[in-house]
Amino acid sequence: MKLKVIVIFIVLFASVYQDFPLVNVFGELARTPIVFMSIPMGIYLLFSNKVYISKYNSYMILYLIYLAVISVAYVSFVIIYTDSAEFLGENLVIKAVKMAVYPLVIIIYYQFIYTWLNNGDDKFTALLYALIGLEVFITLYLIVESLNLGSGYFLTAIHASKNSYWRIRLLTYEESWIGSILTILIFVPAFLVSYLRKPKLLRNIVYSLSAFLLVYYTFKSQSKGYLLLILISILPLAIKKLYDNKETRKLLIFAIPVFLIAGIGVYFSLAEIIAKSWYTSGSFGTRFGSYMGALNIFVYNPFGVGLGSFIYFFANAITDILRSEMFSGLVLSELMGYRATTQALSTKTYFFDHLIIGGVGFLVFFYYFFIKRYIFFSRIKRRDIIFIIIPLVFVILGGIVYFTYDIKYDVWFLLAFTDVLQKKLMNKQDHAV
Repeated sequence: MKLKVIVIFIVLFASVYQDFPLVNVFGELARTPIVFMSIPMGIYLLFSNKVYISKYNSYMILYLIYLAVISVAYVSFVIIYTDSAEFLGENLVIKAVKMAVYPLVIIIYYQFIYTWLNNGDDKFTALLYALIGLEVFITLYLIVESLNLGSGYFLTAIHASKNSYWRIRLLTYEESWIGSILTILIFVPAFLVSYLRKPKLLRNIVYSLSAFLLVYYTFKSQSKGYLLLILISILPLAIKKLYDNKETRKLLIFAIPVFLIAGIGVYFSLAEIIAKSWYTSGSFGTRFGSYMGALNIFVYNPFGVGLGSFIYFFANAITDILRSEMFSGLVLSELMGYRATTQALSTKTYFFDHLIIGGVGFLVFFYYFFIKRYIFFSRIKRRDIIFIIIPLVFVILGGIVYFTYDIKYDVWFLLAFTDVLQKKLMNKQDHAV
């Protein structure tokens, strides 16, 4: 058991370490150690006696095949149309291959987590202890980092850039990346300790630790995306779950005022941050302009433009956005930089990036891979299932409005874990309290 806990702890730690210094040597793919660990993960899968590709992972594989076909067609078109394989200093063919590595590593990682958790009855217990260990570590790290923000150089040695940074970011590149990590670390252990029927003492310890981490970071956070999504993810679901259960319905009399006070607190905190920086900085302009550019590309290329040629179409869409009077009142300085280099050329969200890349094919994949998964868990009647729905809602909405999943292996861990959990719940017909 100890070895299993150590193994999965290392994998989880690598999954949340998202500013690995080797990014400066190997490129953006190496911003997390998982790309290097995918090799032993692949070897594990090759020599594993029981490797079952789940329905959800088969959707990812089919989607990757779809992208390969679209990419070949569109890269060929762009090369013929422009009479060059180069765009903004990048070879489109090589760029397509580089971009294809991300989903390949994700598929290997997802399959590893799924296979490891699916082989053996004690794997959920090992996972619980590993998550508790990681949650304790991250909580202590968060406290120490928040107390040392004034220096601007807290543990810069473990980050890819040695420049100063004045916000909480834990082991990631920037603060907007940590919301999904903390949401998963807060709620998944809370679910597992209940699902596995652990002793009351351990349950109380996990619940207390998770509650502290949630409250502490929520009041320390300067991430607009996190504050908005945590409000949307928790309050409606918590009220609904309390109302659906006859035993807890009476608690709404006391719970609703608490929820409202907490919600109002987060709302005003969020409103203050937005009033200070959103419209006066490039954040709103960059994101809004990027989303509009993505929608414009989708309208004219409904089946997607594929990998590689993504940079050609998106850069040109940005040029059109900058020429439009509709966006003249916004700060678009960051968006202007997108026309000069392929570095950081992205909508900064998984949904809109892949709306450009995969078009209708992506929308089909998104429904079957994400939305149907949410629908399944939302119909489960267990009280503790709310601890799965909250992070699931958070990462799905987060992928739509404010972060990408390319190296967010915490997200792919959650999805692989819920894949195994769904199988267990279906096999046991464990749909009741």
